[in-house]
Amino acid sequence: MTPDEIRQRLGAHRATPERYTNHVGLVYTEGVRDMADMCKANWLLDAIGCFQKRRPVKKVNVQEWFVKRCTDGWAVYMLDEEGDTRAFLELKHTDFPLPILALVFEHKVLRLKTEAGT
Repeated sequence: MTPDEIRQRLGAHRATPERYTNHVGLVYTEGVRDMADMCKANWLLDAIGCFQKRRPVKKVNVQEWFVKRCTDGWAVYMLDEEGDTRAFLELKHTDFPLPILALVFEHKVLRLKTEAGT
């Protein structure tokens, strides 16, 4: 799939009651599951789930997570409600197909932006 096709499919997701849990205990929506499948990004769910166990992250109620292509690789980072970075992971190599992706973690569930608020 091309990045445009992936973005189009992800943009069509809306809130549903289905929830999934990965092996590190991260709860996520159907849209996030589809993103992980299309982008081969279960590693991202693992990373976000592991960060939830760390004090600077777990006490933040609403988290915005980003995956962003940078000059020297990739950055995965989380912003809190004030816009402060609370988690950061630098990757030199990944085959993640999108130049940027934003996710929301609220009410202890990871969601696509189009699914947020549910």
